[in-house]
Amino acid sequence: MEFKQGDVILSSEPYTWVLTHKERQKRCDFCFESEDLQRCSECQAVKYCNRKCQKSGWGAHKLECKCLTRVFPDVPTESARLLFRLLCKGLIGSHSKKDSTGLRCFDDLMNNVQEISKDAAKMDNIHQLWMTINAFVGEEFPLPSQNDFTQLCGKVFTNSFTICDGELQDIGVGIYRSPSILDHSCKPNAVVIFTGTKLELRALQNISLPSMDKIGQYVFISYIDQLSTTSQRQDALRSQYYFNCSCDMCLDYDRDSLLQLTVGSDNFPDSDQLDKSNYNDPRLYLEKCEACLKEQTGTLGELNVHRVKTLDKAFDAAIDVCEWKKALDYGKATITPYRQLYPSPHPAVGIQLMKIGKIQLYMNQIEEALDSLKQAEKILKITHGEEHPLYDNLLGLLDSCYYKDEL
Repeated sequence: MEFKQGDVILSSEPYTWVLTHKERQKRCDFCFESEDLQRCSECQAVKYCNRKCQKSGWGAHKLECKCLTRVFPDVPTESARLLFRLLCKGLIGSHSKKDSTGLRCFDDLMNNVQEISKDAAKMDNIHQLWMTINAFVGEEFPLPSQNDFTQLCGKVFTNSFTICDGELQDIGVGIYRSPSILDHSCKPNAVVIFTGTKLELRALQNISLPSMDKIGQYVFISYIDQLSTTSQRQDALRSQYYFNCSCDMCLDYDRDSLLQLTVGSDNFPDSDQLDKSNYNDPRLYLEKCEACLKEQTGTLGELNVHRVKTLDKAFDAAIDVCEWKKALDYGKATITPYRQLYPSPHPAVGIQLMKIGKIQLYMNQIEEALDSLKQAEKILKITHGEEHPLYDNLLGLLDSCYYKDEL
């Protein structure tokens, strides 16, 4: 089986899924779209975009609806809701059924329970989830033993996918049976992209695959943020998945030196301090990002990961308050580091170029916008594909550029 760069290797519908807590009132609980939403008339806790989605989602929502009605407005977190839906799946015997690819069923998934049982923080989290779900379920059905519940949590911790929109913003979490077979590399040869809740695995390079049941040996995705130092990535992998990575990127000491490069001082503001959720005033958040950048100037190298992440946060903050000139300056300053630090091609680079091109178009910088959007198109055609809504939006922006260029 030969897959060319940009080909879809595998597509999968979720076994079970939920919206994140912050997106629950903004999107359809079934398809994750965000137009013409109507509340569930019973529980009032979830919304649907039409009767078709409500009917399609009823299997997952039916028992949950009774519980949500009883506890509303105290809706459990997405982790608790996902576990509850998995418990409901177990009640009807679905865990042993394989998906359409025939590669895996839920029972096949790893749970890392031996490692988790030694992890005090994880065990405390599991205990809290147990208490939450016990209160949520009430007398609807008996919960499994705590040992079985720990194994279920282990499967969720180990195998869940963060569902993202086209711009890679988190909107949900789901369990996908066959894609869970994929192993990690910090320099992957494939990428996972979502359209609604549907997962597509797309080739970033040409891949030769003997057969689909060998996919786990030949196709690799990244489980974590690649814009991180090796020690940060290793810590994240050990904490969540209990293994060390020894891929080419982890052994690239020159790249790691650039990510950590400081000039003259190791005392600088950390980009991790800039948590947007801590600021009610978006302008105040932008000012904080700019103050952080000013302190980093002359101290951090151009490719230092903290400076790049701070620039990115300032870019988004400036967009939020419609400071287009500042947004453009910050966005353009991220492109060279993005290209050098992300494996190529990478959707984050394409999305960043698209956002920059959109601002340039708005500011009537037509030639610059065309250049940015054409660069974005080359990347997103591979990572997202021509059928993805984001790619369609990109073509619309290019058409606008051509139209304005002819005036």
